[in-house]
Amino acid sequence: MNITYLIQNCPYWQDYTEHKFVRELGRGTLPLASFKHYLIQDYLFLLQFARAWGLAVYKAENVELMKYAQQGIQAILEVEQSMHLDFCESWGLSAQEIQKHPESPNNIGYTRYVLDIGMKYGLAELFVAMAPCALGYSQIAEKLAKNHTPNNPYQKWIDMYDSDTSQESVQRFMRQADQLIQHSGIQDPEHWQRIFNTATRMEIGFWQMGLDLS
Repeated sequence: MNITYLIQNCPYWQDYTEHKFVRELGRGTLPLASFKHYLIQDYLFLLQFARAWGLAVYKAENVELMKYAQQGIQAILEVEQSMHLDFCESWGLSAQEIQKHPESPNNIGYTRYVLDIGMKYGLAELFVAMAPCALGYSQIAEKLAKNHTPNNPYQKWIDMYDSDTSQESVQRFMRQADQLIQHSGIQDPEHWQRIFNTATRMEIGFWQMGLDLS
């Protein structure tokens, strides 16, 4: 059992990685209002994902895993959020203003699901719940970069998630998640697939939230 298996057997993966939001973002035709709404919510999402990495520190059973989870927190707070702020500042929105925006129901449902899985189960399950976000964005950005659209206003977003640093980080995450699954002693594929599939469905809802401005 590994992450590749979970992706291959997830009935929602294509709907997630080829969502209308993604296609329009790649073509540069996504309405700015939709991207702005998504990005503000994603900033709030990352605050909760930083907490999920903090939970991973608590759940880790050795120093190496604790250090790895700590790096996850730093990557979110020091890299991804900086990109979000760069975009938002061009619209005259400060970090303080963004944090005052209410979380959308989709955002709340997704992030609390991940945290709930982390609290209820072990580190392996937490990583599986986090996997669709990390792996999906990497896969999406790589595909969009290959089908480059000139003068795409969202190119900076694509470039960030398609960067060598980002892709290497995702590969490391996959290796770590695979090891945790193997060492968990849980052989039931349905256990892992159920968590992965639910998180993937949450990702679809997140894209749709951006389109609907919900």
